[in-house]
Formats: sequence, structure tokens, C-alpha cells
Amino acid sequence: MNFYEVTFKGKEEDYGVLVSWLLDHDVDCFQEETASLVDELNSSEIQWDYVDDNLLRVKAGELLLQFFPSEEEEDLIKDFEDFVREGDLGKVSYHLEEGQDFANNWKKYYKPFDLGENLAVVPHWMDYSTDRVKILMDPGMAFGSGSHETTYLCLEKLEKYVKKDALVYDVGCGSGILSVASVLLGAKKAMGVDIDPVAIDASKNNASLNGVEDQVDFKKGDLLKEAPRDLDLIVSNLFAEIIESFAGEIPGHLKPGGIFIGSGILSSKLDHLCQVLEEEGLEIIEKEDKNGWSVLVARV
Repeated sequence: MNFYEVTFKGKEEDYGVLVSWLLDHDVDCFQEETASLVDELNSSEIQWDYVDDNLLRVKAGELLLQFFPSEEEEDLIKDFEDFVREGDLGKVSYHLEEGQDFANNWKKYYKPFDLGENLAVVPHWMDYSTDRVKILMDPGMAFGSGSHETTYLCLEKLEKYVKKDALVYDVGCGSGILSVASVLLGAKKAMGVDIDPVAIDASKNNASLNGVEDQVDFKKGDLLKEAPRDLDLIVSNLFAEIIESFAGEIPGHLKPGGIFIGSGILSSKLDHLCQVLEEEGLEIIEKEDKNGWSVLVARV
């Protein structure tokens, strides 16, 4: 199949505007490259398995963004060129690649990796011999492959705090990796919600890959509105501001002694979030930082 490789080069500060345009035009498969990503990757060596060499040539403040429409989507390319030109956002170039499958080329950068005491995240199409608990993933559909600090930290804490036959609730489930991991670690059942239907489909797919589809329940939902009242553990890999928005509801959904694990938190915002949770009656029992991101563990 023939695809165009469309490349935008401009300023990193315009990232939001460009991605909004792409999403509005049903382009949800693209790759981004910025110098700030290099800084992040330099601080976490496991990430280098996923890096294209082009990333190293991006200068500070510069954005390189690519997407790959089919040969029949020339009108989309022209519309994108017009959008960039009218906004004076940068430069667009493109060329036709014959016989390439850009929808799957990303797979060459995704490799198995170990984390925590006994976990391994493994792309489902690869063989990986290990005695660790394997979490099979198809990361192409939604966020949460396990490699980013926020997900990585959550998985490590789930390994520590998920008890046998626990009931787990995953707020903002993304790819479903945290729900799937909870069951593989011994939870009786995990429930996950996300406002994005694409995330729900991805979560169900990943549950099926791991053979735990009968022990997980994913549905489109908003935060804790769908949550039962007798949970052993709530996990949420979202921004600090979002966690703050439902902090007051957490104690009412956990059993006495129940655990809340929160991540996706910029380290600069951790102290304030901890204060908010403590004011709602939660006891902070653990905190950890990794490369500017934080995870916290609280108990009712």
C-alpha cells in the first residue's frame, strides 16, 4: 500500500494548535519529535528502545511532526498546507512512499522491558522468555504502553499494593494496562473507565490479549461516577488537577484501609495534591519522584 509521508517543521509552542487540527480532520496516528523529548529520554534509559534517529537532530524549541495519509488523501495534504500557510506556522513537505506500511512501522521501536520486582511489559507480537509476570500489550491504539514514567510508577505501586482477590477501579484507563496488570497480579476484578471510546476499545483488546477479559470491565465513563462503594484500590494515572477534582469522592468509594494510587503528577504539583487529599481524610503513605513525574499512595 502506498502512503504519503507528510512532514511539518515549525515551533514547539504551536504543538497544540497543530494536533487539534489533525484530530479534527480524523488524523489520530502521527509522530512528534521535539528537543524536550530528548531531555526526557536522556533521564530514562529504558525509553531509548523507541527512538528514531531523526529525533536527535531536532533543535531546542523546534517541532517536527509527521503523519502518513494514504495515496487517496491528497486533499487532506492540501488542506493541511493551507492551514499551515494561513497561520504562518512553519513549513510542510511530503513525498509518496511506495509499498510502505507506516501504520505499523512504529512497532520496530517497541520492545519488551522489565520493571518492578516481577513484571515485564511485552508487545503481543514478540516472543519474550521470562519468569516474570508478562503484560502483553498492543500500544498502538491509546496511551499507556508502560514505558512513560507515570505508567511505570503506577505499575510498580500496583505490584506492591494489589492484594489477592482485590476489587480495583482504574480512573482514566487509557490502554487498560493498569487494569490488566491488577488482575495478573491477583485482583479478583478490575473496572476501568475513560471518556474516550477509542481507549475503551484498546483496553478490551489488551485484556483479551492477556486472557483476562472475564475479570475486567471497561466502559465509557467520567471519573468516579460509575464506581462502586466497596473498592480495595483505586488507581488513576491522570493530571494532578483532575485528581484534585474528584479527591473528595475517593474515601466514599474505598473500604476502610483501602488504597488510592495517583500518578500523572508533575513533581512540582505533588505537595499541593497531597495537601488536598489529606484534607479529604486520606493518609499519604508513600511518594516517589522519577524524572519530574510523581506517584503517591494514600490510604483511608
